[in-house]
Amino acid sequence: MASFSFSNIAIRAISTAVPVDVKKFDLSDRQAARFVKQMGIEQVHISLSEQTIVDLGYVALKQALAKANWSTDDLDLLIVNTQSPDFAGGAGDSALLHYYLGLKESCAFFDTSMGCAAVPTLLTIAGSLLNNQQQPKRIAIVTGDTMWNQYRDKSSIESKTHMLAGDSASVLLIEKQESVPTIETMLFGDGSGYKHLIFLAGVKSVWHQSDSYIVPDGAQVSIDNSTQWSGYMNGIAIHEFATGRVCDSIKKYYNDKLNSFDYVVFHQANKQIVKTLATKLQLDSSKVLSSLDRYGNNSSASPLLVICDHLSKLDHDVHIFNASFGIGLSWGFSDFVLSPDVVCPIIETDQHFTEHMLKPM
Repeated sequence: MASFSFSNIAIRAISTAVPVDVKKFDLSDRQAARFVKQMGIEQVHISLSEQTIVDLGYVALKQALAKANWSTDDLDLLIVNTQSPDFAGGAGDSALLHYYLGLKESCAFFDTSMGCAAVPTLLTIAGSLLNNQQQPKRIAIVTGDTMWNQYRDKSSIESKTHMLAGDSASVLLIEKQESVPTIETMLFGDGSGYKHLIFLAGVKSVWHQSDSYIVPDGAQVSIDNSTQWSGYMNGIAIHEFATGRVCDSIKKYYNDKLNSFDYVVFHQANKQIVKTLATKLQLDSSKVLSSLDRYGNNSSASPLLVICDHLSKLDHDVHIFNASFGIGLSWGFSDFVLSPDVVCPIIETDQHFTEHMLKPM
């Protein structure tokens, strides 16, 4: 476990952008109805116009800058975290956003690729960098993923009876500032759990094309022809990880203070996991925020999306506990205070940059 405490940084804005396209699940379909009951997801926002994190992140970042009353020239560093970048190599999404936003030359940028445990990890990275006595002083973090690109075409998405994940990008603006509430983070990891949640594409599979694979944990997985690249998840192992090891870590380090938080925000894995965690931790259900029914599982952006969905009309400071967990296996916690003037409502957008798109000849 790695533990961090930052007494000189402040969250100045949180924002989230989602596509305007909404896929609602037909409850007259038996499979979809069973999925909704188990997962608690009734619809997701998913792009039918090929929006990426660059498009969604651009809109969310512009909204966050306005909320913080910052200009683009105020930024010293841009961090973009995604597992679904516009290009697998070459220019990262941080470079593309830097270009489209017209950021100054002295604003550095880099990409990271954390999964669902990203929020505490990104807060730790930003906080550590801001502890430098010189620059940077203001950092923008963009995090999220898009799932439409897993499907071969628009018709494959439209014919899908249910989906776990939605498309979104969330933004955190963080500033070096004295005399502010302390932000605390904890990070954990178990790399041996990589085999329980993987995508069947990448360097290791490029010379081994097949209709089915034996994955590292021994399961046989058939390729879904409606998708560009299939994923594998050992649902039992992931459920046990989230409701077992993650829960045990929360009890060990936060059990005595959990009830002192105003709100608890878990990664929005699914209804069963969120509900089980809340029950095992004996949390007041009114304190456990969720947006699964309307937005689904939004990967690394999910805790920030939930905050934007529920807390954009704050009229007083609130103390938040976040537990994020996922692919890796990795997990982490963040503990921070939000003031009434930092949270933006979720914004729907059809923003779509085309300049950097590859065009068939």
